[in-house]
Amino acid sequence: MNAKAQWHAYKELQAATEKAWEKLRMDIQKKAPLAILVKDSNALNLLLGECNYMTREYMSMEEQAKK
Repeated sequence: MNAKAQWHAYKELQAATEKAWEKLRMDIQKKAPLAILVKDSNALNLLLGECNYMTREYMSMEEQAKK
């Protein structure tokens, strides 16, 4: 796998995660309905999970490359 491409994809996910976090924060400040907060929270958790998965995959690739 191309490390540069993976890094670029990770940075895109990070930007999307930051946007989702900001949306959740703004909706909390606006006292949005619970359904919207749950939706925002789920979107944020999904993005964080994807970032976590990509990080683990990259670390695994690095370990294999060292062997």
